[in-house]
Amino acid sequence: STPAPQLVATANGIEVDMHELIGTEAPCASTRHNGQLHMEERADFHTHPRSLALAHMQLDSWRPRHTCTAGALLAVCLDLTSAKYSPGQPTHCAIMEAWTDPTTNNVSQMYSTISDNLVSQFEQLPGKIIYKPLIDCDILRLQRNSLHFRNVAKEQRILFHYNGHGMPHPTNDGCFWAFKPQWRNGYTCRDVVPVKAETLISWLGSPSLYIWDCSHAMNIVRAFEQYDASRTKEIERIR
Repeated sequence: STPAPQLVATANGIEVDMHELIGTEAPCASTRHNGQLHMEERADFHTHPRSLALAHMQLDSWRPRHTCTAGALLAVCLDLTSAKYSPGQPTHCAIMEAWTDPTTNNVSQMYSTISDNLVSQFEQLPGKIIYKPLIDCDILRLQRNSLHFRNVAKEQRILFHYNGHGMPHPTNDGCFWAFKPQWRNGYTCRDVVPVKAETLISWLGSPSLYIWDCSHAMNIVRAFEQYDASRTKEIERIR
């Protein structure tokens, strides 16, 4: 049989072959006007993504244009002063943090360099965003800064980046880790406490964007999904 004509659309700079993604019976009709291809979207085009590129196209269709990222909390929990928590870590593995080898200098210098490099990388993003590095922060400092950023951002988006390479793995129920708010000789004690997903959500509010740079990060993502599902059911029950 004669192959169907190729439909190509662009999603965030990615060229997408619509027939390849959603078959020859693409859930859209196309017309050309002044040499440009226009696509008439249908409901299933938005509810049944078949690839990451197609998901990007759907994201663009509902993303609120008036919302911007007002601030970013960069929680970097490396605990360079003690042994790593990661059990079963292979002998040969990546050790660079923000393009910096944390074993090549004294701890205070490494924290400063990693923090500066991380902020520099994020500053390549467009927009005027306030970046706040939280190096080996305890849970009270994390709470205080989260609440402050939400108060300042108001209805705008907050970005939360968590680097947990020096912490225990997230728990099966999705808790990540922060240090206990105890101090000894000017340094944070090495004891850690779990932080639940719903706890962080209550501090940061909405809208927020999360980046989890740690082992077993999917445990945290699932906890966020479960929280969202439970909240949705509660709202529907009230209605």
